[in-house]
Amino acid sequence: MKAAAVVLLVTLAACSPKAYAPTVLVTNETCNAGQCRSLQILAFDASSQYQSAPPFPGVSGWGFPLGDVTSASACLTFPHSTPLTLNGQTLATLTVADPFTLIARDTLTLIEAPRTGTFVPQDAQGWSVTLDTAPVGPGTPIAMDKACTP
Repeated sequence: MKAAAVVLLVTLAACSPKAYAPTVLVTNETCNAGQCRSLQILAFDASSQYQSAPPFPGVSGWGFPLGDVTSASACLTFPHSTPLTLNGQTLATLTVADPFTLIARDTLTLIEAPRTGTFVPQDAQGWSVTLDTAPVGPGTPIAMDKACTP
């Protein structure tokens, strides 16, 4: 009986969501040349199941705005879940257990940086990445880091 209770508790613990909300510390590389450009950070599902019918023009895949970076850096928080909707209909829900990539979009010119590398937000309490709107090549790495404070 005790062994079954232990197995049940371990199983429930493995299935329960993480208690923390993963954060991303975004460093705005556009600040190196003087005044910072304002960047909108977009999170995109990197799994193959949602790679059609994008909600943002010119970008493939499903995504949502994670937040804006208007200074040298900002701490953004991933929501535990985000519904994917089209014409008011919820098609699916993304969670922090899904793989994502990030894109930085200049809010004035709408120029976008290449996507970052893929990461799963719940795999660490925090992440860090340096983004610029100048093309620096695809796959800008995103690294596990300690959680930042929004």
